Amino acid sequence: MKSQVDKLLRFYTKLYLQDDILTKVDRASMMHSLEVRAPFLDVQLVDFVRKLPASVKLRGSQTKWILKRALEPVLPKDILYRSKKGFGVPIGQWFRSGSLGMPEAASAIVDRSFTEQRLERHVRERSDERAFLWGASVLQYFSMSTALRT
Repeated sequence: MKSQVDKLLRFYTKLYLQDDILTKVDRASMMHSLEVRAPFLDVQLVDFVRKLPASVKLRGSQTKWILKRALEPVLPKDILYRSKKGFGVPIGQWFRSGSLGMPEAASAIVDRSFTEQRLERHVRERSDERAFLWGASVLQYFSMSTALRT
């Protein structure tokens, strides 16, 4: 009988990994003419790991337990056991550097002066306004494109 861990891994493999993460990596790499390899997706390795008991995949809250144990002689512990780090889009940096700015056209949805104040606070590093600025930018962009279509 399959464990909950194995059922969850199967779900993530079939849906999240295959239809989301790998698709995004493939598109992003093709856009920049990069060849991306996923060595842990080797068919023989995946078949081997799939047959391992859940207890060596997950120990308490320690994920990838057997992989980390196997790499202990090779990698420093501070690297091997550090927290996950994502590959976030540097929107905050783009707004600070001016690479990404607010659309110039006025919008009925976003108050321009309020948005500019938040942008200035962000640029001067007085506060982190990237979520607001991104949302305002997207709203403004779509309001402009909708106005052009009508």
